[in-house]
Amino acid sequence: MDNNALAFSIIAEAGDAKSAAIEAANAALGRNFEQAQASMEQCERSLAEAHQEQTDMIRAELSGNGQEVGLLMVHAQDHLSGAGLMRDMSALIIELCKQIAKLEGEK
Repeated sequence: MDNNALAFSIIAEAGDAKSAAIEAANAALGRNFEQAQASMEQCERSLAEAHQEQTDMIRAELSGNGQEVGLLMVHAQDHLSGAGLMRDMSALIIELCKQIAKLEGEK
């Protein structure tokens, strides 16, 4: 896969991961914890795919077969980083919503 195609693939997977993480947080806010879990699992699958592509690039570079990195790839890496952060924040939101639901159920 050429560098531009790889960058677009990472952007797409990261975008899917970010969307799934936001869906998970929204589901948790609505107390739909099963949907939140399913969305987080989708998020993890998308992030794993994007991360694998990134890892393949790193391996190629370490073996002397690296490609020139342009602005598009920097943009892709930024999307991947943002998606990882959104996953982490959504996991916290889900946990907080579960704790709130538990407290509300005890009243």
